[in-house]
Amino acid sequence: MQITMHDTLEEMFTAIEEARTAADERVKDWQAEIKVGDHFAQWTEYGFMILGKVLEAFEEPHMKHYRFCFCFSEACPEGERGDVHMSAVTSLIDEPTFKALFQKLNPPDVKCPV
Repeated sequence: MQITMHDTLEEMFTAIEEARTAADERVKDWQAEIKVGDHFAQWTEYGFMILGKVLEAFEEPHMKHYRFCFCFSEACPEGERGDVHMSAVTSLIDEPTFKALFQKLNPPDVKCPV
């Protein structure tokens, strides 16, 4: 993880825009086609995988490679909702695999919410 300090709000927003543009340029064709209802895996630099389901796509041009998703991992087995940039997605997975992995990380009485 990298933490960057900025002297001004304008400098911070410029850095965010530059980072988003760089991430957009890394998106492969198959990642750009990820749509609502798709399930995916994302390997992290921490040695574990994040699994997600796309719940919503954004219409704003600057958000074209972001999806609103439900994601879970060993670090957050109960899962949470948030934005994911598609350049971070490692592979697509099927729904049965997604749900089986959710159940493996959670107690039997906790059902996958999506």
